[in-house]
Order: sequence, then structure tokens, then C-alpha cells
Amino acid sequence: VESVVWSPTSMNRVLVTATDMNHHDSRIYILNTETMERKDMVRVGSGSLSGYAWSPDGRYILLMETTGIVGDPSKILIMSTDNATEDILAENAASAAWSPDGNTIAFFSYGSEMTDNLRELHLHLKNIATKKDEVVFTASSNNAFGLAWSPDGEKLVFSLGYLRSSNMYILEIATRQAIQITKEGKNRYPVWSSDGYTIAYQRVSEDGLKSS
Repeated sequence: VESVVWSPTSMNRVLVTATDMNHHDSRIYILNTETMERKDMVRVGSGSLSGYAWSPDGRYILLMETTGIVGDPSKILIMSTDNATEDILAENAASAAWSPDGNTIAFFSYGSEMTDNLRELHLHLKNIATKKDEVVFTASSNNAFGLAWSPDGEKLVFSLGYLRSSNMYILEIATRQAIQITKEGKNRYPVWSSDGYTIAYQRVSEDGLKSS
């Protein structure tokens, strides 16, 4: 088991991601902690599953599927927790997150390559009901490492950069203005506090020897 996430609507349900290292397959399932019943949601025989999260109403999960083959696009999927049906939200994408009201999903897509280590990254807001897809920010970087909404739904915090160096930014959605809030090391996987005043994140030094 790699990690578990509690359902936002039930204290008896957790979303579990597990990987079989011998057979190189990944699976996601929902576990009822009271009855210990397990409901398999999705499994891939190669590659990996990640980026999973419950929708605020607990009816859907958001996940990313990759084949593990360099150059193959990753897919962001929305899956119903009732019948395990799935819709492809985006392909060739990374780092997705539900809005607090559950109406919109923010995600990054990969644009054209500019150099060997530099490419365009587009930040999208996609309305689940209307399917309206709007690009609200574009950066020249290598990859995205985490994305999270502020509790009031007015800002996004995200990490952009490279394997050895990445920094975090806060985007104000109304103005489309982004500010950089870190400067050194690998800063990634931000999480906003429930009161909206604090951001927790992982920091790894550039030499990879220290993390906090």
C-alpha cells in the first residue's frame, strides 16, 4: 500500500492505492473500514496510478494513469465511485485538483517543447458540467509537481521546475497573476490549510541529501 485518503463524506471509507512491485501493476480500491469490504476501482498491469483525490461530495475520484513508457502521454481520469465508470478529463497532462465546490478541476497540460529541458506548461480550469476548458496561466518549465486550491476557491498554489530544482507559485485566478514564493531547492506537493493562511509542502535540498 502506498497511501490512503479518507472520504470527505464518510468516516468508514478510504481510497487506497497499492502497487505490486513484482508484477509492476497498480490498483486503486475503496475500503470500508467497518466491514473490511473492498471495492476495486481500477487496475493497470504496467505503469502507475497517481494523483488521486475524492470529489468534495464523495461521488467521484480523480486520478492519473501513466504507462511507464517514456514519451507516452499520461491521462487524467474521473471515475464514479458508484459503478467505476470513467471519463478521460485530459491526456498528456499532470497535477490535477478539484475545486472546493466540486464544479471545476484545475490541471496542467504539456505544450510544445522549447529545448531538451524546457517546454510549455498550461494551467487549465475545466468545468465538469459544461466541459468549458480555459487556460489561465502558461509557463516555460520542465514539469509540474503538485497543485492545490485555496479553501475559498480564489487561488491556486503549484510547483514548477525540474528534478533537481523546483519552486512554488500562487496564482490569483481573477487577475491571472502569479507570484513565486520559494527560491531554493526542490519545493513541491503543496497543501493549503483549512483556514487559508498556511501552506505545507515538501522541500528537498538541491543535492538531494536533506528533506523537510
